[in-house]
Amino acid sequence: MSDQQQATVPGLIEPDRVIHKNDVVKITLRMPGRSVGSLEAVQKDGDVATPDGSFVKADGLSLLAFRTNLAAVYAGIIGYENVRIEAYIYSSPYRVMGYHFPQTAPVPADHALAQSVATNLPPPTIYPRIFKSPLTIWQAIQLEGGIPKGVNSTRVRILKRDLQRKTLDCSGKDGMPDGNRPVESGDNIFLVPDGVPILDIFD
Repeated sequence: MSDQQQATVPGLIEPDRVIHKNDVVKITLRMPGRSVGSLEAVQKDGDVATPDGSFVKADGLSLLAFRTNLAAVYAGIIGYENVRIEAYIYSSPYRVMGYHFPQTAPVPADHALAQSVATNLPPPTIYPRIFKSPLTIWQAIQLEGGIPKGVNSTRVRILKRDLQRKTLDCSGKDGMPDGNRPVESGDNIFLVPDGVPILDIFD
C-alpha cells in the first residue's frame, strides 16, 4: 500500500503497529480486472481469515511483517502473479471501567470522604470501546465526558493487555504529563475513584 493510498484509508495503518487478537483486519487483494477483500477479526488462535477463505497468522506481527508474509503466501499461487496486497487494522478494542455516582449518593468534594464513599459502591461498569485511528489516553477520557467527578486525575490507572499495570498523571492541561500516551489494543482504562475495591490490583 502506497503512502498516498494509506492517507485515504480509515483505520490504523502505521507499518510498525502490531496486530493483536480481537483486532479487525481489512485485507484487499487487487489483481488486474478484479479485487477481493475481507474484514475479519483476529481469532483466539492468532489467525485471521483472508479474502479467499484461508487463514494466516496475524497476532503479534507488525503490519509491515503481516503484509510481507501475505505477499509471500500469494507469490507462488497461479492467478495471483500480479496481485497487489493491501492490509491494515480497521479497528482495535479497548475497555473503560466507569462508574456514575447515583443521585442519592453525591461524591463529597473532600478526597478522603470521597474514598470512604467509594469503598461502599458496587463494581464499576465495563464499557467495551473500539478505536479506528490513533487515540491517546486523554482523548479516550474526553470521549467518556472527561475525568469523572470523584476520580483523582493524578492517578488514572491502565491495565495493559499483557497485565502490566500503569498509573498515569493526567492532571495538567490537555491531560499532561501522561495523557498523550497512545491507547493500545486491549487496554483497560479505569475511571473510578480511589477506594473502589477493583483498584486493589494496582497496589
